[in-house]
Amino acid sequence: MENGCHFNTKRGINSNSNGIDHILQMIFPPNRSRKMSLNKSGVALGHILIFGILFYSQYTHAQLTRPIVHAVGAMKNVMWQGKLHPTIYLDSMDDKNNLYGLGPLEFLQGEITILDGKCYTSIVMEDSLIVVREGFNFGAPFFVYARVEGWQDIAIPDGVVNLHQLEKFLESIANDHSNPFPFKMTGEVQHAMYHIVRLKKGLKVQSPDDVHKSKIYFNFNSEPVEMIGFFSKHHQSIFTHHDSFIHVHVISKDFKKMGHLDSLSMDPKKIKLYLPK
Repeated sequence: MENGCHFNTKRGINSNSNGIDHILQMIFPPNRSRKMSLNKSGVALGHILIFGILFYSQYTHAQLTRPIVHAVGAMKNVMWQGKLHPTIYLDSMDDKNNLYGLGPLEFLQGEITILDGKCYTSIVMEDSLIVVREGFNFGAPFFVYARVEGWQDIAIPDGVVNLHQLEKFLESIANDHSNPFPFKMTGEVQHAMYHIVRLKKGLKVQSPDDVHKSKIYFNFNSEPVEMIGFFSKHHQSIFTHHDSFIHVHVISKDFKKMGHLDSLSMDPKKIKLYLPK
């Protein structure tokens, strides 16, 4: 799948009258705002309107573009048909400059993350020790990747503190949902749970349950990390799960721990979000 288009970075009050309303609802849900007194509501509304205007105005200074996103193989083929052989060999990629990508390791023996042209694979040993190696001499049963030459940081609203809210926020700042795009985040997470898949040798995958039972879970607590993800509303069961529009991997700053991000708790003031510039 190859696509390219623009982020809605110039959406303002005149071009989208619902923009500020969307931000207000994210911060103060309707049931909460109805409980405010008339005086307090007026003061709060004024403050938040100012916040909303400032929040959207940051996108008027630059036009962000979506690079071409490549999707190889499909998650559903792994989950339902047990197709674990590589559909792509990472060392076959000619141009690895500015490359970002993610997916599972061939035969579901670990996780793969590509950051800025460097490929990392994580596996779990028998004693539950995580081993992260660098190199492209691996394959993946499905994989998503893109080349990003530059990034621009985007402020994260105070109300975005978990993966679900992050997904909704990414959806809100895209001017259409027809094309996928990569994003990355850096900073200290309050808590993050991630997994590394390790399928028992000889086990055949006949349903998603077989894969889920092969996941080994780990945690980050108050640690600096880097996250790379892909957003799409049209690739469920291709490179995102059937109930999500994002697929995210997380890696420690010392590159000793890495895997598929399952849950996230964060302080937006301690995390930077980047979109392609």
